[in-house]
Amino acid sequence: MKLKCKKCGNDEFFYIKEKFSGETELVVDALGELTNLNAGAYDEMDSHLKSVFYYCSECDSKVGKIPKDKRY
Repeated sequence: MKLKCKKCGNDEFFYIKEKFSGETELVVDALGELTNLNAGAYDEMDSHLKSVFYYCSECDSKVGKIPKDKRY
């Protein structure tokens, strides 16, 4: 399935909505800025889809349903 927004024409970037629960620790530098060491910070979190739709990253419109085999 090739995604394309019918409202604005975007065909590059989309997002899904997920809900997370759990606890993590994020690494910051001496200025309090997040570092690149946080890549796996959410690996141990519990997550599930909040919606079964893909959304356009440009205009936030629903673009299409996520196929059942790609839902988790």
